[in-house]
Amino acid sequence: MKIKIKKNIENKRKTKLLGELGECLASEQLRKNGFKNVRNLNDTKKNYEFADLIAERGEKTFVISVKTRHKFERLGGLNARYNLGNNWKENSKYVAKVLHAIPAWIAVQVDGPKYSIYFGLVSLIEENNGIPMQPEALKYYECLAKDEKHGHSVNSIKPSYEVIVTGNLDDRYYAQ
Repeated sequence: MKIKIKKNIENKRKTKLLGELGECLASEQLRKNGFKNVRNLNDTKKNYEFADLIAERGEKTFVISVKTRHKFERLGGLNARYNLGNNWKENSKYVAKVLHAIPAWIAVQVDGPKYSIYFGLVSLIEENNGIPMQPEALKYYECLAKDEKHGHSVNSIKPSYEVIVTGNLDDRYYAQ
């Protein structure tokens, strides 16, 4: 017996839509939480290294990477780390220098019809591969939104998978 999890061909489109939704929600919540001059960097340069948004609060300017993920992975476990991409430490330093800003991140956590948004500085992250999203880590981040409704169809942004089983159940004992 062999088990394979096959991605739906629509998943790439759903992932893109999820990312766009996250950037819109992040911009909206930044404004609601006292940030000014919130701008999408993709409007000036497509696929800016590390950064998606730039915003000001007080006397400080932040260059922000937005990472939008589903709270739970496809098999049901907590999505415990949001990857910031390859070379994120170097890229965040570079773009911060160019834009004279403090490198930061926003994690948009989508849970069915609801979302939560967390904000933090890149300097807070010690991990090499992303933002820890375990409940014990969340208390150290600034929560910009908690369990708010995003208003989109869950099926339009949730990837789907098909489980394909081949062979007999007894084959699992004899497989090499």
